[in-house]
Amino acid sequence: MSDYHKLKALSAREWRDLAKAAFLLPVLRLSLSLWSFQSVLKLLEKTSSLPPPTPYVASGPALAPSDIGRLVRMVNIAANKGPVKANCLPRSMAIWWLLRRQGVDCQLR
Repeated sequence: MSDYHKLKALSAREWRDLAKAAFLLPVLRLSLSLWSFQSVLKLLEKTSSLPPPTPYVASGPALAPSDIGRLVRMVNIAANKGPVKANCLPRSMAIWWLLRRQGVDCQLR
C-alpha cells in the first residue's frame, strides 16, 4: 500500500495526532538547537500542565494502551515522513508532551 493510501485510511483522530506531531517535532528540533534540554523541558512542563497528569487508578490509565500506541505511531510517521526529520530526543519529548496533555502521568528519561 502506498503512503498516500495509508494516509487516506487514517481516522480523524489519527489525523489530529499526526498534525500535532508534524507541528511539534520541527519546533522541538529547532528549540533544542537554540536552548538547553533543561530549558526546553521546563517550557514543555509549563505548557503540558492542563489538564494535570492523573495517576494510574483502578479504572485504568487516562488513555487506553491502543490510544497510546496510535499516538506514538503518528509521531513516528511525522518524524520519518515530515519535512523535518526528527531523531529520538524530539520524538520522545513530543510523545511525552502529547501524553501529558491528555492526562497521562509519564516520565521522560
